[in-house]
Amino acid sequence: MQYTFTGQLCGYICPDVEEALANMTVRLYRPGQERRGIVARATARPKETFAILDEKEVAGKEDRLLAETETDGEGRFEVEFGEEEDYDGEAFEIDVRTDHVPGEQAEETTLQFTITTHQPEWRKSETGAVARWEYCVPQRFWCTVRERFGAWVICGTVTDCETEEPRSGLEVTAYDRDIIQRDELGSATTDANGHFRIYYKRSDFERVPFSLSPIELIGGPDVYFEIRDGSGNQLLVEDPSRGRDSGRENVGPCFHESLCVDLPTPPDDGDDGGAAAVPMFTHVGAYDILTEISADGYAQTGSDKLAFTGTLPLRGVLPHGGNGTAKEYRFRIENLATGNTMPVDASMIAPTRIGTLQYWDTNASGQWRLMREPYYVNNSGATNNVSVGSGGWIKAPREDDLGSPPGGGVSGSVGNGKFVRNTGDLIRLNTRTVIEETFDLTSPNVHVAGDSLDPAEKSSDHVYRLVFETRDVGGGSVRQDELAKIVFSNTQYEQIRHPSWSGGPAETRGAVMLDIQEFRNAGDGCVRLSNSLTALVTAYHNHINAANLRLEGASWSQSLSLTGDEFSGSVNVPISSLDPCAYILWLDVSYDLTDGSGRVDAQHDHIAFCVGEGS
Repeated sequence: MQYTFTGQLCGYICPDVEEALANMTVRLYRPGQERRGIVARATARPKETFAILDEKEVAGKEDRLLAETETDGEGRFEVEFGEEEDYDGEAFEIDVRTDHVPGEQAEETTLQFTITTHQPEWRKSETGAVARWEYCVPQRFWCTVRERFGAWVICGTVTDCETEEPRSGLEVTAYDRDIIQRDELGSATTDANGHFRIYYKRSDFERVPFSLSPIELIGGPDVYFEIRDGSGNQLLVEDPSRGRDSGRENVGPCFHESLCVDLPTPPDDGDDGGAAAVPMFTHVGAYDILTEISADGYAQTGSDKLAFTGTLPLRGVLPHGGNGTAKEYRFRIENLATGNTMPVDASMIAPTRIGTLQYWDTNASGQWRLMREPYYVNNSGATNNVSVGSGGWIKAPREDDLGSPPGGGVSGSVGNGKFVRNTGDLIRLNTRTVIEETFDLTSPNVHVAGDSLDPAEKSSDHVYRLVFETRDVGGGSVRQDELAKIVFSNTQYEQIRHPSWSGGPAETRGAVMLDIQEFRNAGDGCVRLSNSLTALVTAYHNHINAANLRLEGASWSQSLSLTGDEFSGSVNVPISSLDPCAYILWLDVSYDLTDGSGRVDAQHDHIAFCVGEGS
């Protein structure tokens, strides 16, 4: 059989900031540990298995090399292997070898590191079996790799000090504070989200200050910043002494800083002279409704199409609620199978944070400061909350009074509050209030593992239309955006699992049932096996992604061929060559479902058994 393994690799340089492992070599190796250790490594988290290898260790793995390939500019890769490599779906080690990292580097070297031992969840395709794996190397490991190349980076954000809104188009310059000189490390321009990234080399802060000193007297860099706007006006000029403050002195190869500048907030409403921010519905969670949701209503992730489940953030631009005409908004939802349409009312909306209320006031010590409180929709327990009105209409907040701190001989004033839009959420829709299906596999007859499901025990697609509407409060013309189709799936399967071995009732998204034929008789749950093991499996969901059997304690796994959206039946598990020991048989079921932030977690069933003589 041909196996196709695809993936994408990146490394974190700062919290939530990543860079692609571009144009690097991915090497797959057969595991070198004894059989009993393979599963422990395959199920360990990569942060427990990461290691930088020396060349002797690399050479020692050469005879175990299974396949290798190159990543592209986005860190994506694909490798095919199978019968010629004598491969049959088992776990393998994943290494990366590279002679470079992103940005500037001071050292010329080649380095190889091990990420993990990985057991792919193979699923059938027209050409064989396919599996996908995406991974981002944690910051402390990836920055150690970067340090080996003398490659350093500063990443951060620039916001308005008052409103906390991100500021784009600003030039951020970083310096290293030395005793007798000022080293410019580099500059970058903030993007639409206020983010910047400055790459530089170790040599940029280890410059020789005078002939008798081999390096700067205090190992750097000791970082401070300047910020200018597009016209060159200085918005922030830090004193070089900031470079010796705690957290700024002698920073490591990856450093993150949040900066703010004092800037006037441009008007955002046509009624007070500025350009109006047009209200619109743009995203379901992370998915753009124009480019990342397919015409038939699925989140599109590469070749995968995911139905939506659970509570979904519906995101976009709020109508302006400031000094102009008061605005309100709502969502309507239409069942495309029946044509029924209803407003999304309070019972369907989870508490949603839509922004922040800010105002000047004194704190407990009598010091003036800009106070900040969260602002919600449909959260009656919150200090600042907009309730959902009749017909599902939600009034856009209109608070616009910050007050002022004392200064220039003027006494300060306590503000009533200014609403600041600093989240993208409009509402969080609980789709379980729209459609939720429960299937009882315990009554009137108890289903057992291996049984197939009746048609009445299977779900079907549920397709809806979402409409976002805005208008003047109380009436008037209505502006609207729509998502023509979106597929919802909320299922719950009640089932009884393997009563002869730690069994009992369970509730999962789909039917996820595993048993061992040899344990079916009463009291057989602790019988030792020696020659044969017959796994009984039922795996079903109308949006199933894959079903896989694997052994913990031995290097064996098998992808199950689905008929439609189901596997039901028996599978022979090879155990005759296993050492006398305890093992665990696992059933893993993954789903083509998303809660708006990526694929939901897989679900599992498992049974332990012993191989050996006696009882």
